[in-house]
Amino acid sequence: MEERTMLIMHQAEELMKTHQQDKAEYILLHSLDIEKTYEQYMKLGKLYALYMNRIEEAAAVFQKALQYNQESTEANSLTGEMLFRIGRKQEALSYLTRAIQGPADPLQYRAYYFLAILYQNWNRPERSVRFLNLCLKCKSDYVPAVKMLNHLKNKYLPDTAVSSF
Repeated sequence: MEERTMLIMHQAEELMKTHQQDKAEYILLHSLDIEKTYEQYMKLGKLYALYMNRIEEAAAVFQKALQYNQESTEANSLTGEMLFRIGRKQEALSYLTRAIQGPADPLQYRAYYFLAILYQNWNRPERSVRFLNLCLKCKSDYVPAVKMLNHLKNKYLPDTAVSSF
């Protein structure tokens, strides 16, 4: 990445921290006129997703990031998450699956969690529980997964179904 691009990205990050999203977007888009890198697309996608609630645009930008790093767990996971949020669940499944098939990565817990939600939506609690357990294996203190797992266990595995020997 060119030094000029790195400076622009740092400037965009500082603008995001001070809630100047429009300016951050402007300079990130400008930086893409200079050169195009995985890091720039990821930064722009996160700006859209986290700060501007522009989920469809975030999904498209994360997909562009994948053109530069197809194996990225983070980009695959975030693309899947954004596609899930806009109702494109089959496409989300594809990206989330790619995210968990790559090399071990600390961010895989998010992909596992969204796979669990996806399968819960499809009324497949057994798969949902499986992915929640895998999520918690990656990040044992991930509260949304703990809550969802407890809910599913209470709903589908009541105490009367478990016998003691």
